[in-house]
Amino acid sequence: MAIVTVLILVILDLFSKTMADRYLADGLIVEIIPGFFNFEWDFNTGAAWNLLAEYSWGTTVLAVVSLAISAVVLYYLQRCRGFKSKLVLILIATGGIGNLVDRVRLGRVTDFLSFTFGSYRFPTFNLADSFVTVGVILAIIFLIIDRDFSYELAGRCPPGKGDNA
Repeated sequence: MAIVTVLILVILDLFSKTMADRYLADGLIVEIIPGFFNFEWDFNTGAAWNLLAEYSWGTTVLAVVSLAISAVVLYYLQRCRGFKSKLVLILIATGGIGNLVDRVRLGRVTDFLSFTFGSYRFPTFNLADSFVTVGVILAIIFLIIDRDFSYELAGRCPPGKGDNA
């Protein structure tokens, strides 16, 4: 079921980016919450905040690294136990795969979610970026508040709580 969830969320991410490419790429900005949140088309040829974009090899390296990380996350997703670990890994896998598909297919990643905080304009991002960010934040929180979470992620029982399968 976890893999099905990943596929559904990847499709949602790719659909949202396709809609942004189709309806926003001509410069249209859709104000959702005036002065705070807009749909605004942008693209990214590098990693987060266009890191490595200026290097011709950057996109290739990012695609290879993203593929490797996604494979590892999917492997652990099949082994992990518990809702929290599945949630974290589903979100991270979905984000990585969604942006990987764009990077391989288009040579770039479509971004369209734009937030402004006073005079600061946060870099535009997409659903896949959100999935990865939320997944990592949840993993950090769970690691801090639940000492057994790391065992859960690895598909193992904590010491003294059953078989370490």
